[in-house]
Amino acid sequence: MNSLRLAPDLSLPAAAVTQTFAIVAMRGAGKTNTAVVMAEEMLAAELPLCWIDPVGVAWGLRFGADGKSPGHELIILGGSHGDVPVADTSGEAAADFVCESSIPVIVDLSDLRKGAAVRFMTDFAERLYHRKGSERSPLHVVIDEADAFIPQRPQPGEARLLGACEDLVRRGRSRGLGLTLITQRPAVLNKNVLTQVETLVILRMTGPQDRAAIESWIELNASAEERKEVLASLPKLPTGTGWFWSPQWLGLLQKVQIRRRGTFDSSKTPEVGDVIPVVNAGCAPDFPDLAALAMRLIPPAPESKARPKVAAIDDEETEALRGRVAELEEQLRETEASQQRVLADLETAHQALEAVRVAVGGPWPVSVTSAKDVDALMPNNPPIARAAKALLATPPSNGPTVFVATPTTRVQIGDLGAGPSALLRTLARMRRALTRSQLGAISGYTATGGTFQKYLGILRGEGLVEVLGDTVAITSEGKRKAGNVGAAPTSSEVLGIWRSSLDGGPRKLLDALVDAHPRGLSRDRLGQLTGYEASGGTFQKYLGIVKGVDLAIVSRDVVRANPETLLLGGTT
Repeated sequence: MNSLRLAPDLSLPAAAVTQTFAIVAMRGAGKTNTAVVMAEEMLAAELPLCWIDPVGVAWGLRFGADGKSPGHELIILGGSHGDVPVADTSGEAAADFVCESSIPVIVDLSDLRKGAAVRFMTDFAERLYHRKGSERSPLHVVIDEADAFIPQRPQPGEARLLGACEDLVRRGRSRGLGLTLITQRPAVLNKNVLTQVETLVILRMTGPQDRAAIESWIELNASAEERKEVLASLPKLPTGTGWFWSPQWLGLLQKVQIRRRGTFDSSKTPEVGDVIPVVNAGCAPDFPDLAALAMRLIPPAPESKARPKVAAIDDEETEALRGRVAELEEQLRETEASQQRVLADLETAHQALEAVRVAVGGPWPVSVTSAKDVDALMPNNPPIARAAKALLATPPSNGPTVFVATPTTRVQIGDLGAGPSALLRTLARMRRALTRSQLGAISGYTATGGTFQKYLGILRGEGLVEVLGDTVAITSEGKRKAGNVGAAPTSSEVLGIWRSSLDGGPRKLLDALVDAHPRGLSRDRLGQLTGYEASGGTFQKYLGIVKGVDLAIVSRDVVRANPETLLLGGTT
C-alpha cells in the first residue's frame, strides 16, 4: 500500500489510518491545508475516511483545484453543499452508514446550531465506537474544530459526548479507528484527550494560553532541549510549516513545509468574482440511492393527533390558579431553606466523622455506640464531640450507629486546603495509582472540572503526586504528608468506597456485575437485572459511567466487573 506523502521530505506509512493525530495552530497558519493534504493522501490510497465538519469547509475534496474537474469520490451528509440533509437526531443512522459504506463520507454540521450539533455528535460517536467494536475494520475520522465537541470544561449535556470522544481516542485503535483532531484553541481542548494522541502537528502559534496547553503533551514526550527548540520557533513559523512530532509511533521530530492541497480550496475566504462549484455535479455514479439515504437519516415524523380544544377559563378560575401558584412558590421557598439547613447539618456530620477516624487512626469503618465513646476519642474537641453525640441521639432501629469515614470526608492537611487534602488522602488510602476519572469520582470531584484541575495542580506543584498522562500516583513525600490513613483497604472496603461514589443507577450496574463475578453478563441480562432497557439511553449512560472509571470491562456484548480495580478475588 502506498505511503502518504505530505511533503517532499515527509511520508507517513499507510498505518496512519488507525493512528491518532492532533493538528494545532492559530487561524491562518495552515492547519486546514495540513488536514486536507492528509485526507487527500488517504483517499488516494483508498483508505476509509470520515470527516466531521462543523464549519462547512471540507466539501472541496470532491473537486480538482480549479473547482470544475473531478476530485475524490465521496458523499456529503448535511450542510449547504450536502447530497442529503441531517438533523440533530441523525447521529446513529449516520454512524451506521459510515460503517457500512465503502465510500468516504463528509458529515457537514455547519447548518446545525451548537446544541443540535452536540446531540448529533453524541449519538454518532457512541454508535461509531460500539459498531467498530464488532466490525473492527480500519476507518480514519477527522474532527474539525475539535474543541467544540471535546471541551476542557463540558457544559450541561456535553459529558456523554466528551466520554464518547475520549473512548475513540484512547481505545479506538484496537477497533480499527484512527482520529485527527483539528483545533486553533488547544487551551480549550480537553487535556485528558489531547495528551493521549500519538502524533502532534504544531504550526504557527502565538497565544500564551494555547502554547501552555500543549506543554503537558510535550512534557510527557520530549527532552528539555526538544521542548525549548519547538516552543521558541512557534511564533515565527511560516504559513504551512509545522513540526511533526511522533515520539512513540515513528520516533520522529521534524519541521516540514506541507505541500499545498491538490483539491479545490473550499476553506478560502471568498473574494469578489470567485465562483463556488455546484457540489452535486461531482457525485460519483455508483452512489447509493440518495432518496432512501435521506429517509434513513431523517425519517418522516408520525402523523400528530389533533390537539383537544381548551375550554375558556373565567376570571374566578384565573384568580384561583394564581393563588395556587403563590402557595406552591411559598412551599418551594420553605423547601429550599430546609435543604440549606440539611446541607449545613451534613457538613457538620462530615467533620464529626473525620474527627472520629483521625482520633483512632485505624481502619474503616469506625463504630461508635455511645456518648462515652465520643468523649474518650475526642476529649479536646468539644464542638465536634457535640455534633457526634447529636448523631448518636437518634440511632437506627437495626443496631448501633456506625460512622463510616470515606476518602471524600473533608479534612485539611497542613496548609494544603480541604480539596487537595481529599485527593491526597484518597491516593494514600487506596495504595495505588488512579486515573483522573477514578480519583475525581472517589474524592467527590468532576475530573474534567476546573476545581479538580486546580487541586491536582497544587499537589503536583508541591511534589506530592506524579501525573503521567491520565494516571495520578502519590510520591513518597505525598505519603509522608498524608500521614496515618489506616491499613490498606480490603476488597469489601474498596467495593464500599466505589459504591458510595456512584449514584443509584450506576451503583445498580456495579452490584449486578460484582454478584456475577467472575462470570460476565450480556447487556440484555445486565439490563434485566437492574431494571433498564439495554438499548436505551439511560442504560448506555450508566454503563458509560461505570466503564469510565474502569469498574467494568466491556467486550463485544459481554460486560464484566474489573477485578483489578475492585480487588476481586483478594481479601474479603
